[in-house]
Parts: sequence; structure tokens; C-alpha cells
Amino acid sequence: MSVCRANLSESYFTNRQDRYILIKNCPRLGDFCERLINIVGAHSYSLQPDDSLRAGQIDPLSMWTKSQFAESFRQAIHDLIKPKPTNDITTGRSDDADTWICPLVQMGPYNVRQDQRVMSQLLKETLPGCRTFLASGYFNLTEEYVDLIMKSQGQYRILTASPQANGFLGARGAAGHVPYAYLHIARWFYDRLLHERQTSRVTLEEYTRDGWTFHCKGMWYYLPQAELPVMTLVGSSNFGYRSVERDLELQFAVVTKNMTFQQELKKEHEYLFGQASCVTTETFQRPDRQIHWLQSLVTRFIWTYL
Repeated sequence: MSVCRANLSESYFTNRQDRYILIKNCPRLGDFCERLINIVGAHSYSLQPDDSLRAGQIDPLSMWTKSQFAESFRQAIHDLIKPKPTNDITTGRSDDADTWICPLVQMGPYNVRQDQRVMSQLLKETLPGCRTFLASGYFNLTEEYVDLIMKSQGQYRILTASPQANGFLGARGAAGHVPYAYLHIARWFYDRLLHERQTSRVTLEEYTRDGWTFHCKGMWYYLPQAELPVMTLVGSSNFGYRSVERDLELQFAVVTKNMTFQQELKKEHEYLFGQASCVTTETFQRPDRQIHWLQSLVTRFIWTYL
């Protein structure tokens, strides 16, 4: 199975930077993903050839109230992700395994917060000397994540899209203003770094590559004094408000002691961050980074949807 966040439109195969990890010979993980897809399908409509909609096993509008539908969805997801008895998980287990993959599901509206709990714990438990590389194509970290990063003792490099690499740049109508909403949020985050004197420990960087857009998200985690990463997060989450509170997200925590794989993970983030430049105070003084007051005002009302 291939793990990626791509929507598989043409740009993802030409000039849109994203991440892909191929996982082989892991049927239990494939079964998990299939069950998740089936749960979503059972609570969704399917589009018919005549453009009509047909409900799945559960019609979210005509047969259920909102609370009943939410409880049905939540319970199905919790039944999927709840810990299994020991005798159910030993099949296929190998004592010589060197890589472990844990799927993490998030669906805030239905109080499914597995990914959020793991992410918060990772940020909270970061030790002095740990290095974390974090990428988000649409940078809008939740206040919880920002607070944990500010209180952390580890080193952080955070990569996001520059306005020129934002996928909404040049879009028609209101969507064309979205890059400036993310720019406003990046400015707020950088100002907080300055206020709390964290710029030597936490750096914000922008991906810029002529003709390319940036859609990567994920984390690469180094233990103190380690030369190679021991863990990565890869999947759909941008670690932002929309991912945490509004969308259905699936992410994988991959922990490995396989040196070849660790080296590939290091090459991956070095390549991505190699296309970036550090954000400074001067960045926001450039003519192309000036935000109209109306864009700033609207961002204050819609930022939890970004």
C-alpha cells in the first residue's frame, strides 16, 4: 500500500511537492485501512452515473438525527481503533522486526482524537537535545501544539509553503486570498517566537521552488545526539485546526531502527528543507508579503477552518 496525502490530480505527478511511502507485506495494516474506508462509506452517499446520490447503509439525513449519526460514526471508529486482546495481535508478529507502524485516526466532530493525543504527547515529552523537523503545507498549528512547542526543550525546524508555493495562489474568487490568510497566521506565529525569545530554538522556514507548489506534511524525530531519525509521522494531517477539529484524518506513526530506512528519511527531509529559506522579520517587510487589512480581518473569523 502507498501512504500519501495526494489527491492524485495531475499536478501531483508534475509540479506539486508531496510525500509518499510504500509499505509492502503488511496485510493487517491494509485490512485496517479497508475497514476504515468501509465505515466512512457506510456513513456516506455514493454518486450514481445519473449524478444522483444514494445513501450507504446509514442515511445521514433522512434516517438519523445529527446526534444519532455522530454517535454511530464515533462508535464504529472506536470499535476499529480500540486495543485488541493479545491473542488477536500476535498473528504475523516477528521477533526480528525493525520497524513498527501505528495508524492514528482523527475526527474531532465525533470526538475521535487518537492522532491529537499522540501528537500532543510527542511534543510534551521532547527532551533536551531532541530535534524535530515538522512540515505542513497549510500552516495553522492549534494553540495546544504551539504552547507545547514553546514550552518544549527540543530543537524545532518547521517548514511551510511560501505564498508563491501555496496551492491556492492565483485561484479565482475568495480562494485566491487563502495564501494571505496563511501568511497572516505565519506572521502571528513568528511574532510569538520573537516575544518568547524562542527563535534560536524554533525556526520557521518557507518552501520556495519556481513553478512548484508545496503540499507536504509530516514529522521527522531525532533522539538526543542521534544522527538519524528514529520516527516519522506521515499521512493526511496538517496539524492545524481543520485537521484536528473538523476533518477525518489518517496518519501513520512509523518507528524504526532500520538504518537504511532511517537514512532515506533523513535524505527526504534534508531535500525538502533544502528548498527552504528561514523566515525573519525582514520576510514580512517585503512588498509581496503585505497583507490587506481586510484579509487580516477575515482571517480572524475563519482561521479555525484553515
